[in-house]
Amino acid sequence: MAEETEHWTKKVFFDESYLFLPTLVERVNKAEEEAEGLTQILRNQKVPGSGLILDLACGIGRHDPFLSQNGFYVIGVDISPEFLRRAKLKAKHADKEKRCIYMLSDMRYVGNLFRGRTFDAVISMFTSLGYYDKDTDQNILNQINTISKPHGLLIVDMMTKDYGERLNGRRIVHPSKDGIIRIEKSCFNSKESILKASWEYYEQAVNGMHLINNISFRNILYSPDEFEAMLNRAGWNLIENYSDFSLSEYVVESKYMIIVASVKNPNS
Repeated sequence: MAEETEHWTKKVFFDESYLFLPTLVERVNKAEEEAEGLTQILRNQKVPGSGLILDLACGIGRHDPFLSQNGFYVIGVDISPEFLRRAKLKAKHADKEKRCIYMLSDMRYVGNLFRGRTFDAVISMFTSLGYYDKDTDQNILNQINTISKPHGLLIVDMMTKDYGERLNGRRIVHPSKDGIIRIEKSCFNSKESILKASWEYYEQAVNGMHLINNISFRNILYSPDEFEAMLNRAGWNLIENYSDFSLSEYVVESKYMIIVASVKNPNS
């Protein structure tokens, strides 16, 4: 019997999380601006000023101290022990330990994790859905609905399918301060809507560049219409779709879509 291949998330988020960590750290400088956009959405949709927010697949908790500064309480969930350690330190340094709580768990089981508890809003940032398969994504959306308050809000930030298609065949080189070069290679399968990416890490050697490590990703991407259909099946109503956290109107050329949805009224 063939040995089952480990899922890519194990290497990226567990075994060698230090390889992906710099990417999260690089995005910290965008966190305050994105958190302001999140706060504006939450307030526009009448989420209580001291409401409870679930940050699903929170990573290093980039947005959470800023959300807590704006009055919200945040529970962050992630599968990476190292990322959560960083998130807790970030909350401590911001003196927000009481407003930002972190839990080690898999988002695929979020319904059981919070059975009996409900949230005013749930956020999913930086294309944190699409890691497994479409049925799993649908199930996660279903579970989030069960732990949301009546009229609870869902905000999903994810790369668009159209942008994934434009990445097909691209090779991007990222030099770093420590002399390590990261080369990103992307391949998009239009039939299955899957973006596969390989990140290779090189260092300078006497005889040229030497490959020292690599990680791979496999993300399912969606069009706005496809994702709206999934939301409807899970008991959500689409409210808005933005291109960025400045809340610009979504256009086909957008790299990301910021989906805002609310729990359906059972009587509607």
